[in-house]
Amino acid sequence: MSETSASSRHDYRSHSGLLTCVALLLFTLVYFWRSILLAKTTALDVDEVFITWIVRFFPAGKVFDALKMGLDSKAPGYYWLLDGFATVFGQTTLALRLPSILGFYVFALSVFQVLRKFVEWQIAVCAVFFTCLTGAAYASTLIQPYALVLGCFGVAAAGWVDFPSSRHRRLCGLLTVLALAIALSVHFLAIYLVVALGIAELIRSWCDRKIQGGYWLCLAASSATLLLWLPVIAPIFRMTHSSIKAPGFYAPPTVWRLFGLFMGLLRGNDFEQVDLILALLLIPLMLVAARSGWSWLAAPFSVPSTGREADLRDLDILTFAALALPFITFAFSVLVTGSFNMRYFLAAVLGLILLAARGLHALRDGVQLAGLLLALTVGWVAIGWANDMVMPVYDPRIALIRHAPEQLPVVLPSATDFFSLSEAAPPDLRSHIAFVGMPGGLSSPDPEPELLARNWKAAIPSLAVYTGDQWFEKTKVFYVLYTSDPREGLTDWLLAHAQTQIIAHAGSIWLLRVDVSNMNLR
Repeated sequence: MSETSASSRHDYRSHSGLLTCVALLLFTLVYFWRSILLAKTTALDVDEVFITWIVRFFPAGKVFDALKMGLDSKAPGYYWLLDGFATVFGQTTLALRLPSILGFYVFALSVFQVLRKFVEWQIAVCAVFFTCLTGAAYASTLIQPYALVLGCFGVAAAGWVDFPSSRHRRLCGLLTVLALAIALSVHFLAIYLVVALGIAELIRSWCDRKIQGGYWLCLAASSATLLLWLPVIAPIFRMTHSSIKAPGFYAPPTVWRLFGLFMGLLRGNDFEQVDLILALLLIPLMLVAARSGWSWLAAPFSVPSTGREADLRDLDILTFAALALPFITFAFSVLVTGSFNMRYFLAAVLGLILLAARGLHALRDGVQLAGLLLALTVGWVAIGWANDMVMPVYDPRIALIRHAPEQLPVVLPSATDFFSLSEAAPPDLRSHIAFVGMPGGLSSPDPEPELLARNWKAAIPSLAVYTGDQWFEKTKVFYVLYTSDPREGLTDWLLAHAQTQIIAHAGSIWLLRVDVSNMNLR
């Protein structure tokens, strides 16, 4: 190779490296700016309220007691992590959401780490930005462990790619064990990630006719983390299974739900234009299909030659294993848990991103197309994030209660609404709201929220939680805030047995005035 040729290659690598650093720095600045803004302004959902209250009312040494009482269902390690953040940064919403912000950021950088040895830098950077358009992005600003699980899976996936050829295999294995152990310590169902990586390693072992004993030891060591949490897994399992057979259970495992939730990975919560998101992902892949007949999809099940083709084969294997996560989750929900939710397989979004990057790489003009997609992605994200800045924080439930014509107590028949408003409502309104369960031993279509309300009442006696009989004996006239929650049945029961009057409504939220003075409670 001539000196001129070597110098040109060195200049190109330096130039591309500089542009890569600039692009990732831009992503970092914009990501944290937007995430912190959302974390400070977005109201807590009901699951975030449970976690916040456990951190607030239970010291680290009492977390096991809280979980055994059925107050929540996450792994103990997550509450301990949040307790550490609250100790350092204060017990604010931003502090408790910071682990998720960091977890998703690690996931985005892990996507680049996985792709950098397979595809051009423009495509790898485009994939990093694309993470913010997917259905997994919503987890980045929640007080929930799912973004942390995503980050751990990203690190473990990068470790899987590098493990056979790494000069520091022990360090690579240690990072894999730590990442998966952390994931299992913040959410029990992160075991699905271990299964997916096990599938990937099985395929690689079959293709290479070689077993990586060290990697299997890493998977086994990380899985053993679950043994630490056995004392709380059983009571949590019983609590979460209290309503899976109820007629109003919200998350049954069905094939149609599997398809719908999988498609949900293709869009983020900030966007309604699903067609654009699908186009950004699928058009490059359809072009690849037309040119290659999808022959490259057979790579995970063939024995390739060494070199570049072997590298691409490993990318295809990892893509296949990540895309298997929804089906692993579905099978486990049918056989064991009975509950199927997208948040349990958010890590499958890695497969979608790798698939799009693989398609771009296979195109003759893939790098140019990646640049176009990157520009569209940045523009689209900017539009959505700018919208977040100007949209006022508005809760129609609080507005309806605030404009009620009489100073009457407000019953929230939905425990979900009660918990979220107990945290979000101004102090002067909190004293007026109460959760009331079904009377006379009747049960709601989905009894789980009412069970959680009773459990929290036992933990915090001052909480305004009542049975129907207790409430109707002492309160004859009150408001009911109905939010069309299919999991509650009290509103329908009151409409059938009490005198009700519509006071106001906002969309599907209704404020009813209820009089039970003439109702026979016996």
